[in-house]
Amino acid sequence: MDKDTNLETETDAETETKAKTKKNKKNKKNKKSNGKEHWENSRGVKECHSCRTRFSLMNRKHHCRICGKVFCANCVKNTVKRSAEEEPQKSCFNCFMEVINGKNISKKKIIIII
Repeated sequence: MDKDTNLETETDAETETKAKTKKNKKNKKNKKSNGKEHWENSRGVKECHSCRTRFSLMNRKHHCRICGKVFCANCVKNTVKRSAEEEPQKSCFNCFMEVINGKNISKKKIIIII
């Protein structure tokens, strides 16, 4: 009987360890993939940071991928690549101009401008 109990305990411990490992991998994947940690919370933003037009169903909110602030579609038309492998990402005019002028923007590595 003791052997069966030990086997069950080991199985429970293994299951718990596997669940923790799976959860840790999932958390690491989410941290790597979303890149939204520096984004401004868009819930309270009612107008574009650049042109001050109000947001609506037709005028939607967009985040600049560099500074994380909220803008309308017209104000995030510029694109930048953070590395040669990445797809171009939306950026506001201010961040785009800082990249062109060679300024260090919030310590993000930006290599190519399109």
